[in-house]
Amino acid sequence: MTKKIKYLLFTFIILALVPQPSYAYIDPGSGSMLLSVVITILASLGFFIHSIINKIKFLFGGKDEGLCNNAGKIVIYSEGKQYWNVFKAVLDEFEARGKDVIYLTATDDDPFYNEKYEHIEGKVVGFGNKAYIKLAFLEADICLMTTPNLEVYQLKRSKKVKHYSHLVHATRCVTLLEMFALDYYDSVLTNGKYQEKYIRQLEKQRGLKPKELEVVGLTYLDELKKKLDKLEIKKGEKFTVLLAPTWGENALLKRFGTKIIDELVKNKD
Repeated sequence: MTKKIKYLLFTFIILALVPQPSYAYIDPGSGSMLLSVVITILASLGFFIHSIINKIKFLFGGKDEGLCNNAGKIVIYSEGKQYWNVFKAVLDEFEARGKDVIYLTATDDDPFYNEKYEHIEGKVVGFGNKAYIKLAFLEADICLMTTPNLEVYQLKRSKKVKHYSHLVHATRCVTLLEMFALDYYDSVLTNGKYQEKYIRQLEKQRGLKPKELEVVGLTYLDELKKKLDKLEIKKGEKFTVLLAPTWGENALLKRFGTKIIDELVKNKD
């Protein structure tokens, strides 16, 4: 090895090991945008790979026969036990009519398992992506759920489900949901005509096929009413009223101030 080559090699090693100032410049706006793009691509790639792995595990591990042999049945999917007060009234009605229903829930400590139904069969499907992958292979005539964004994010329609129905479980306007939240449902069970108005408006603006809409009320309010009726409040007895005003421009206190509190105080008896 000649002295010249040794010198060049030594110089290269020194330059590689010793930090050198960089005179390149990227303005903050472009830098943030590029960083966001890179993070988004990596996150999407990671989710895609994770989803593929889960599907392969599910397929090779054997499909869940409890989800694949429900032709002609109604399936209700609950994201967790916190939605029990939403679905209980629905399940009670199906039970009273003697209609066979499959109730899918996230965990085995769902209050459903404290009930003694004859026509409702419960099945645990897990949380999040684990449940969504199973639901992608679901077979049923009707699948009822409160989960929005069907066919938008991870939750996909199964080709073997004939009809998807969304149960609205809040009094808020449906336009406050995420974009496309209800677009891919076949029907929506609302709790008021005001929600129907906005659903139709969105369908028209987006060129969507009109959904079946039915006003059914708000099931968890029915459950709360039952609890209230059971309370034995004696005259003069004190009790607590919980006021949950939420936040934002349309928040209860923001719009009405203390008027509601004043009315509650007036009617304390």
